[in-house]
Amino acid sequence: MVRWARLDSNQRATSYEPAALPLSYRPARKAVCAKRGSDPAGFRVTDRMGTIEVILGDITRIPADVIVNAANQGLMGGGGVDGAIHRAGGPAIMEACRRIGHCSTGSAVITTAGNLPATYVIHAVAPRYSGKPRDFLRGAYAASLALARNHELRTIAFPSLGTGAYGYPIDEAAPLAIAVARQHLAEPTSLERIVFVTFSERDLSAYRSTLDAT
Repeated sequence: MVRWARLDSNQRATSYEPAALPLSYRPARKAVCAKRGSDPAGFRVTDRMGTIEVILGDITRIPADVIVNAANQGLMGGGGVDGAIHRAGGPAIMEACRRIGHCSTGSAVITTAGNLPATYVIHAVAPRYSGKPRDFLRGAYAASLALARNHELRTIAFPSLGTGAYGYPIDEAAPLAIAVARQHLAEPTSLERIVFVTFSERDLSAYRSTLDAT
């Protein structure tokens, strides 16, 4: 049975400060619960397979084994999450991206994390929203998780792929992201913890509603 936990803002800040969360962190195998009034700052869902967590925050400060970048096909940086990761990580990330050169929509590649507290960055390319089947968005999440598994990583942090400039409605993207994460954790994997780092209260609410409904 899946259980959920609500985390207040103080717990979230403590949990994700680089000094407080070593890369060898292993999630508890049972859920814990804490509340701050009726407005939780984050959600954590833990079952026998692993942990899925949703927070509101800055993905460049997350000391996971790997964070995921919302990249473009040319891997040349850009605005939003992409630009923030390149600015915080420094030139080593761009140098690695230039060596790779290209990433197809629905796919992902992995590079160094440069100056970031993470060890690696996975660059995933989401599709532009068209209302058509969501195979490419699903593929971007699945490819990222497969890369993390292939590198025997334990923790991964995602932004909300495709919901910025590419126009995916968050109410469609959030359930898909959670479903792909759960499917991955149901299979043999090194991953123990999948974190979705949201940029806005609106995005946080969409992920929260998805987790609360399951």
